Amino acid sequence: MTAFVYGVGSSRYAKQPHLSAGDLVAEAVLEAFGDAAVDTVDAVWVGTVFGATGVAQRALHRIGVTDVPVITVENACASGTTALHEARAAVLTGRYERVLVVGVETMTAEFDGAIHPEQTDAEGRQGLAFPGLYALAAARYLHEGYATPEQLAQVAVKNHRHGLGNPRAQYGGEITVEEVLGSRPIADPLTLLQCCPISDAAAAAILGPERGQARDVAIRASAMRSGGLWDHRSESVWGFDLVRETAPKRAWAPKMLTCSRSTTRLPSGRSSRPKPWGSRKLAGAARSWRPVPRPSAGPRR
Repeated sequence: MTAFVYGVGSSRYAKQPHLSAGDLVAEAVLEAFGDAAVDTVDAVWVGTVFGATGVAQRALHRIGVTDVPVITVENACASGTTALHEARAAVLTGRYERVLVVGVETMTAEFDGAIHPEQTDAEGRQGLAFPGLYALAAARYLHEGYATPEQLAQVAVKNHRHGLGNPRAQYGGEITVEEVLGSRPIADPLTLLQCCPISDAAAAAILGPERGQARDVAIRASAMRSGGLWDHRSESVWGFDLVRETAPKRAWAPKMLTCSRSTTRLPSGRSSRPKPWGSRKLAGAARSWRPVPRPSAGPRR
């Protein structure tokens, strides 16, 4: 059995202190329902790091998503990914047939600049905020000769150019390699135009089993694994060992095993599925809502 993405939605990504988590979630979820062409779900998984207690339920109340289980997960930068991973597992096991996944943050309510290092974290106590951690990786990459500073700057040039075609992107514009390298230093060798800003936004997806629609997207594999303490025992940059070992061993290996034993697969249609838990119908609201195009903020200077 394979879980599929029926539809997706999102808000704009920007510093939007005038919008609440409920505003952002409503925008993303209603678009996802319209995109998926469904009007009910059996359960909801919500990923958030800085959301207030009960933020998921309050955000969903206003658009009528009630009477279903709502599970909120916090897993640092992987909170939204974890919510998707668990929702997929719920579909695969038959626990729920149709699941809504939401990720939401209102970071301007918590920070007026960079995210503060977490003092209970080993790296955080040393002052290693995220730009510092990624700067260590970038410095190692340059030292090993895998790229030049100019080639590394091309990543920011490409990303800003992509933002031009996305009205929901936080930044977008034509910038040059010289502008990237000449922008304010943040953590050597990374400059301002190579670092992410804080943002207020929400995204949503609706998952379910195969339903015979060509536009649905299959989730071929998903794996999750926690890392250990990063210290002298690792010869690689922060996080590299975890990614390298998780992808082939946890994500793709089970899929290859399944393919090699295709004769034992279950049929795509299951004889019994759990009944919906009575969530409100959202068809009318989803069909009438349309995202309002808004220009991106342009490149940072």
